[in-house]
Amino acid sequence: MLFDPIKNCLYTDEGKLIKPLYCPKNMFWANLRSSENSDYRKCVYCDSKVVDTSKYTDAEILKMASDDPDICVKVDFEQGNLRIKNVTT
Repeated sequence: MLFDPIKNCLYTDEGKLIKPLYCPKNMFWANLRSSENSDYRKCVYCDSKVVDTSKYTDAEILKMASDDPDICVKVDFEQGNLRIKNVTT
């Protein structure tokens, strides 16, 4: 996966947009409710599903976002499957 910090968007390694990243509440993973399904947590404000992108491939996250456009994602800048787009001024 590729994160573009200027556009604040998450892309596949091939450059396909997965989704823009935006949370008006700036929720932390530890503050999310556990769900019956251990694959995701739930937001305490909007009740959206939040998935940890470190556990999935680009294709899996892209499918989740396509199936449920309201899904939210957790991205850790140090996770092994993420690259940060090099931004030059």
